[in-house]
Amino acid sequence: MVIFLTGILAGIVSGIAMGGGIVLVTILSHLTKIPQVGLQGINLIYYVLTATFSLYVYRKDKNIDYKISRQIIFWGLLPTVIGAVVANNITTEILKKLFGFYVIVVGIIMLKKK
Repeated sequence: MVIFLTGILAGIVSGIAMGGGIVLVTILSHLTKIPQVGLQGINLIYYVLTATFSLYVYRKDKNIDYKISRQIIFWGLLPTVIGAVVANNITTEILKKLFGFYVIVVGIIMLKKK
C-alpha cells in the first residue's frame, strides 16, 4: 500500500513537472532499507517512464521550447555521466546528505522566486 500511495503522489507531482523523484526518494528512503544509490536508480527508471507520458501532453499543448531544450541536453550530457559515476562511487551517507542539501537549496530558491 505504501508503494502504491508513493507512486500516486510522485506521479501527480511528476505530471506537473515539480520533481516527483524528490517525493519518491524521500518517502522510500524512510520506509525501506534500499540504499540511497538504489533509490536514485529506481527514480531514474520511474522518471524515464513518467516523463515520457508527461512529455506527450506538454508537446501536444506546444509547451516545449525545442531550441533551449537541445542546448540544455547537449551541455548536460557529460555532467550527467560524471554525476552517475560519482553517485555510484561514494558512500550512501554522503549521497543522502547531498540529496538532502539539494532538496533544501531548490526549496529555498523556489520560495524566494517572485
